[in-house]
Amino acid sequence: MIKSLLVALMLIILGTNVDAQNTFSISGLVRDQKDGLPGASIYLSGYKIATVADNDGRFKLTNLKPGSYDILVQLVGYLPYSKSVIISDKSVQVELVLKENVAQLDEVVIRADPNRQKYINQFKEFFIGKTPNATQCKNFKSTGSECRL
Repeated sequence: MIKSLLVALMLIILGTNVDAQNTFSISGLVRDQKDGLPGASIYLSGYKIATVADNDGRFKLTNLKPGSYDILVQLVGYLPYSKSVIISDKSVQVELVLKENVAQLDEVVIRADPNRQKYINQFKEFFIGKTPNATQCKNFKSTGSECRL
């Protein structure tokens, strides 16, 4: 009885050890045209496995079984990037080059409001009022309005 229990325990330990030896990783660098990109999010599509690139843009996804994986990379200001990777018998190292997401903004024109004086008069009427005390309010250019009651 004890011998069969020991044999079963040895098989479990060896099976776990063999299984642990068959795990691999995907590591690499996320960069733009010049430098590594810190903070890029790296995901494996269809899996709950993700990481973030370090200060140099380097990353590592560990404990992966042999197979085909789709790597997805996202970073604000850059276009999303995806790459297929196949792990067969060793860990894989990749370099992922992101392209900037350039957004062209429309021209902005700033003009004086033709109704400015109307709005100033409304402000004075509704917020300062027309009472005798309101006539004591003075406008100072550097400090705004001051009212002494």
